[in-house]
Amino acid sequence: MSFGSYKAWNKGYRSRRRWMEEEFEEEMEIMIGLPTLSKKHAAQRLARDEFELEELGTQLFEAQEEGAEIFLTIWGMDEQVRGRITNMDPRTRLVHIACYGDTLKVPYLDIMKVESPRD
Repeated sequence: MSFGSYKAWNKGYRSRRRWMEEEFEEEMEIMIGLPTLSKKHAAQRLARDEFELEELGTQLFEAQEEGAEIFLTIWGMDEQVRGRITNMDPRTRLVHIACYGDTLKVPYLDIMKVESPRD
């Protein structure tokens, strides 16, 4: 097989493969009975301006300095998280939260709201 005929074969193979993948996705939707979310329909978190992000950062920093226990509303989680901030990593942009004996690492942009407990 010459290189030119290989390129033609490979081009045909890729188009057949793409067609098979599309057919398989449609069959999976029928088999499962639930439509899958495509990338353009995936849930997205709310866009926030610089002022809101700065205010959130200040609240997190003060809670870490005081060692206060706080409630965090985190995007994608059903319940609020209660705990203390142990570390804020600027390189990875993760906030480390000690809650119930475990350390939960949450991306900074996923934190929607910080509240003080009303105990």
